[in-house]
Amino acid sequence: MVKEYLHNEIELFRQIAEGNESAFRQLYTQYARMLAPFLVKLTGSDTFADDIIQESFLRVWLYRDKLPEVEYPRAWIYRIVANQSHNWINRNIAARKAIHRHQEGQPLTEDPTESGLYVREMLAVIQQAVTELPAQRRTIYRMNREQSMKVTEIAEELHLSIHTVKNTLAAALRSIRKKLEERGYLLLFIILFTKKVEFLIVLLHFLLVL
Repeated sequence: MVKEYLHNEIELFRQIAEGNESAFRQLYTQYARMLAPFLVKLTGSDTFADDIIQESFLRVWLYRDKLPEVEYPRAWIYRIVANQSHNWINRNIAARKAIHRHQEGQPLTEDPTESGLYVREMLAVIQQAVTELPAQRRTIYRMNREQSMKVTEIAEELHLSIHTVKNTLAAALRSIRKKLEERGYLLLFIILFTKKVEFLIVLLHFLLVL
């Protein structure tokens, strides 16, 4: 069964593709409210957070002809926001390196091959941790994080109480974090997530319980 929120967003995408500015404003307002707290934490600035949101939705509007082809609108928007966040971070890293070179005369270096390897390894650990979850935890986790379903929607779909779904999701996240800690990746996850689009997307799914 197609979820109500998914149907609504697909319909908004269809209207935006036809040039409906009212539908675009509705989508923008909805996501700006959800994304702002995370982006303010990421950038440390309301202004920078607003800039990322505006740049992201400018691209939604510019590529509106592609919207009817999008199967999961929320995941598609997360990808755009993650890309824009990544670009913002890279600009700030470049600025900090330039300041460092000017002040210290010693350029900062980074091995992209090594950091890319860490990214792939950590994603594999997360995927393994999800696979090893008990069946109900795994199902609820994937419905929430991979299908972007709300807790209330999961409860309705699985005929469970909202309290049970919340507790099961929290237990799943604890198990994944424990697996990261055991493999020595949790701190590295926190350090590196701002340098990779993939981890920004993962972080959006971890932090935004919608």
